[in-house]
Amino acid sequence: MNMASTGLAGRSSQQAHPRSLSNAAERVPDFQRLRLRIYALIFLVDAAMMASSFLTADLIHYGRLVGYGFKTFMVLFPTYAVIGVNGDAWSIASLQRPRHSAASAVRALLLATAIATVFFFTLKVGADFSRLVFGMGCCFSIVLIAAARIATGVAVGRHYKGNFRREVLILDGVETSASTGQVVFDASLEGLDSLPSDPVALEEAITMTSRSVT
Repeated sequence: MNMASTGLAGRSSQQAHPRSLSNAAERVPDFQRLRLRIYALIFLVDAAMMASSFLTADLIHYGRLVGYGFKTFMVLFPTYAVIGVNGDAWSIASLQRPRHSAASAVRALLLATAIATVFFFTLKVGADFSRLVFGMGCCFSIVLIAAARIATGVAVGRHYKGNFRREVLILDGVETSASTGQVVFDASLEGLDSLPSDPVALEEAITMTSRSVT
């Protein structure tokens, strides 16, 4: 959630139409659920791209599916997902910038590949895996996941107009216009004055907006 106070902004020729935060919140989407749905979509796209990569590598190397590609995917993808979730692969920044999303996914995949390499070929469990399938699958995965994330990010961003979180514009006596998707919070209507110079009033505004805005 972003909050901006108009006490720090210049006057605008367009006047915002202030309304109470509770009424405004009812008119904007539930961005938390929206982000979760998009994260789930990206998760499924990543899984499909990686699975396709290793199954394709299996077919190229053996001419048929012998199971090495699937086994490798079942080990590598959970490792990649854990690293990505704890990193920046699933974040608001990744939703807003598809290229950043692709770069974060590639970093997570490279780290997961390094971990899997140790697991497969250092801990003496490599008998059930093919080095060639592993190498080709990883290369294919990097290309496909990066391309799919950029394509998905551009499509999702265009559909939702880049709005993935709710922003609150705090009015404290200065007329201004709200950007698309912003919730206008009129401090005077909520019984709060002297924003943002009064730290106590500002803290009260943050508490009130946090209760109603995701």
